Amino acid sequence: MKKTLRYLALVCVMALLSGMMSGCGDGASDDVEVFNIWTDSSTPLEEEQVVEFNETIGKENGIKIELTNYGSDYAKTVEMAIANDNAPDFFKAQGSLKAQVEKGNLFPVSDLPDVDQLLKDYEHMLAEGTHKIGDDVYSVPGRRVVYGFLYNKDMFKEAGIVDENGEAKYPKTWDEVVEYAKRMTNPKKSQYGIIFPMKWTAFWGSEVGSVVPIYSGRTNFDYANDRYDFSNYKPILEKVMEIKESGALFPGSESLDNDAARAQFATGRVAMKMGASWDVYVLNEQFPAECEWGACPIPKMEADGTDYYQKASVEALINVSSSVKGKDLKKVALVYKWFYSDERIGELYQNADLIPAKADIIDNYKVTVDKQGQSDFGEIAKLADKPATPAWITIKYEGETYQSVFDKVWAGMITIDQAVKQLNKDYNEAYKKATEENDMEPYYSIPLEVFDSTMPDEIKKSSRFLGGK
Repeated sequence: MKKTLRYLALVCVMALLSGMMSGCGDGASDDVEVFNIWTDSSTPLEEEQVVEFNETIGKENGIKIELTNYGSDYAKTVEMAIANDNAPDFFKAQGSLKAQVEKGNLFPVSDLPDVDQLLKDYEHMLAEGTHKIGDDVYSVPGRRVVYGFLYNKDMFKEAGIVDENGEAKYPKTWDEVVEYAKRMTNPKKSQYGIIFPMKWTAFWGSEVGSVVPIYSGRTNFDYANDRYDFSNYKPILEKVMEIKESGALFPGSESLDNDAARAQFATGRVAMKMGASWDVYVLNEQFPAECEWGACPIPKMEADGTDYYQKASVEALINVSSSVKGKDLKKVALVYKWFYSDERIGELYQNADLIPAKADIIDNYKVTVDKQGQSDFGEIAKLADKPATPAWITIKYEGETYQSVFDKVWAGMITIDQAVKQLNKDYNEAYKKATEENDMEPYYSIPLEVFDSTMPDEIKKSSRFLGGK
């Protein structure tokens, strides 16, 4: 990392020397400009990176970064600071981008000097209303949260579910999930094939909801036809109910939140669980797994079905505060570009502190710590490196949520077909009303190209999960 930092420092010195002697500085303490970065989470490695920046690039260019982690009090702290005209120079914006911009809280990244290459690298991820408004870019993704499927390699090997090399053979379809779950269930040994954290409020939306786009190519909103359509939930709901009836499900799912389910998986008594890249921390630090486990892409419904992008979301690392107005924007840009540099993010990936949003970083930086699942989720993330999707539809909805309706399906109160029919009716009535009353964010009414979530061949060929390298 130090080699690249010295290179970046040299480039910045040369750029700032042209007409800006104070920018590159002569090392005088009164020539140092301090930039505050506030975050809701930072790792020890990030703090070390800031120290190194201050001693190298910062020292050469008259810059000092002060990184502050406010933890759970972050949102309130930032809000109060902005209200008192004491906003930090960089912070991770919360809530609606449009609201933040209308309040004048953010400075466009695209208005900073020398950021063209950075924006080009992330251009395909930038979504209207989430990262940009019109031509103004306010947010660049840096972290990717990836959804996947966790599997207990020890239980797979014990059951003989292995490939030609004797390695655990992870499921590629939901038929295999059901089959493998049955084979690995042994109540006498308190071993079960799969676990559902149904007490977790995000179970239907996060875990089950992450499966739907993998085989249907869309969420519950059909942009091609401008309407809600829950019919694509039917295949996975059928599998969920099949697993329930199979006896392979860990008992008491209705009373399990996600932490309880992850703790059970960590004991080595559960063969499979839906999960996400945040489980790398959970199963290595919070509930250290007592088994060898891995992560694989979310199974499809049909082995020869279309390969769609994996489900993931991208998060900004920091935004630029409007408080930088009047400051040296070349220095602001230098700090911002360093924070998003491949090497800084790559080092965090190597240390299992995050999954990069940028796929090239995953290819160029290999995990160097003994953290199960990190490399797997990195590879899955490459299958989720998709172009920007349309802005999320949010409407006022007073009917029965799809989570509540699916709970009724689970309880046997209604059929899957009845659930789909009810949700299509209720959600589309609410959507029609919101559209007629213009009760949605303005950018939702902008004509949007229909997003094609089909995975290109070049991405599939680069993946060890899809037969590539």
